[in-house]
Amino acid sequence: MRWFLKLKSKKEKFNKKEKKDEYIDKTSALRKLLYQGAEDYLIDLYLDGRLSIGKIAEILEKTVYDVHAILLKKGIKVEHDREIIENFEKIRLI
Repeated sequence: MRWFLKLKSKKEKFNKKEKKDEYIDKTSALRKLLYQGAEDYLIDLYLDGRLSIGKIAEILEKTVYDVHAILLKKGIKVEHDREIIENFEKIRLI
C-alpha cells in the first residue's frame, strides 16, 4: 500500500487563522478539511488493526508521541509500554 499526503504546505498557517475573528479562504479551508479527514481515516484504519501508530506518524509527518496525543484527545485509549508512558509524561511537562 502506497501513501502520499501533500497537504501540509499551508498547515502551519491554519493555526494562525483559526481565531474566530479571522477569515479563512476557501483553499485553506479545503486543505484543512482534507487533512482532518485524512487524519480521521488513518485513525479508523488503526482502530481496525490495519495500520500502526508509527505508520500514521510517518504519513502525517508527526512523531509517534504526537499521534498518541491526537488519539488521547479523541478519547481513544492506547496501550503503551512503560517506557513510552514515562517519555510521554516528560514531554507533556515541558
